[in-house]
Amino acid sequence: MFACTHIDHVGINTNDMEATLQFYCGVLGMRLVRTTRTGDGRRHYNIAIVRAHTAAAGLVLRPGTAYRN
Repeated sequence: MFACTHIDHVGINTNDMEATLQFYCGVLGMRLVRTTRTGDGRRHYNIAIVRAHTAAAGLVLRPGTAYRN
């Protein structure tokens, strides 16, 4: 039997990174904790949702669409 005890992070693809960052950080008050660059040159933005004990849960915002043609 499978039991999920926690979720570390959720990945979200977006075509408008500026508006997405403004929503999560500006409107909802979440915190941008780091940006990383992928091997193909895209940036991933890591947003902290909550920090409990020593583990942080968060969002990873990625440029682009969820489905590629």
